[in-house]
Amino acid sequence: MANEKVFRTWLKDKLSEFAFVTKIESFTVSGIPDLHTIHNGKDVWIETKSIDGLAIKMRVAQWGWMRSFVAEQRGNHVLAIQRPKVGEKRPRTVIDMYRGTTLLSASKQIVGADMSWDNTLKPDFSFTQPASKEVIEELVRFLYGA
Repeated sequence: MANEKVFRTWLKDKLSEFAFVTKIESFTVSGIPDLHTIHNGKDVWIETKSIDGLAIKMRVAQWGWMRSFVAEQRGNHVLAIQRPKVGEKRPRTVIDMYRGTTLLSASKQIVGADMSWDNTLKPDFSFTQPASKEVIEELVRFLYGA
């Protein structure tokens, strides 16, 4: 499975066909998401994770940023998790997308330096790689309501 940097670059490249996408790097603000995207005037912040297991998690600082951002209704926030698809003969990768509002209302707990959700939480949008152009177009509709 590809690492988080490769996943973030892949997602940025795919979304760039439809939206303006900026990779965010901040050494002064803790918890800011990895990507800021804009499509037809609607912005979405995306935190990317590449995880080997079934965990749904992000650092506590990332949770704090997302929680205040969503609570203040300043825009949309999505957690995108890349993980191996279990139970298949051919190894494939699944991408699970969780809206900030879903994470905000779900049961969660702090585990070490991470905010963690029950792995039974259903994603708001999910697809396997390789992703066709049609799947990426569905992803764009999911993210921006377009």
